[in-house]
Amino acid sequence: MEKLDAIPPVVDAQDARHPSGEVEWGLVDAFETEGMTGTAEHGFVLGAEWSAFRQKVLAGGAFSMPVHEENVQRMLHTAENHRRTAHARPPKDDGWNLIEVDA
Repeated sequence: MEKLDAIPPVVDAQDARHPSGEVEWGLVDAFETEGMTGTAEHGFVLGAEWSAFRQKVLAGGAFSMPVHEENVQRMLHTAENHRRTAHARPPKDDGWNLIEVDA
């Protein structure tokens, strides 16, 4: 597998909008890829998964979400950065980890 050192930082729509009403895009959090291996497509999947998780964290309320093993620490860090308590459950037979975020 190739090393994922060519994946750009995660960007997402920020809350601010231009006066014209267009959404501004920008860096919202570092997306560390050092030491990761896989395809660019796999890196995209991890980034999309992280973005969905981040949106749920920002929305508030308790939730749980299955995530890839490579994203567990990133998800816990994201929740912590937004002052949310999160716990990771070990992977089941299907290989998915469950992240639970408290309200």
